Amino acid sequence: MKSDDVNKSIQDMTTNKMRERTKALAEQAGFVVWDGAVDWSCNYDDELEKFAELVRADEREACAKVCEENSLMFGDSALIGVCRTNASRIRSRGEE
Repeated sequence: MKSDDVNKSIQDMTTNKMRERTKALAEQAGFVVWDGAVDWSCNYDDELEKFAELVRADEREACAKVCEENSLMFGDSALIGVCRTNASRIRSRGEE
């Protein structure tokens, strides 16, 4: 398999994963899903607000996990604390 084909496959998998996550968050927010597709045609003011918050929370958690994973690279270094503090602060942004 050529590297361009590998890159395309990875991109397709990432895109599909993001679509599935978007659908799941939309359902949690209260949107109607028909045959696997979100119905964006209605007036969904409250649902859009909830959806936006879910997306932000999902992204905060993903960023916090990256910080925690990075802390594993630093052994006994003081940078472990920095990474863990960053993770904690990222998560706390949802409580503001």
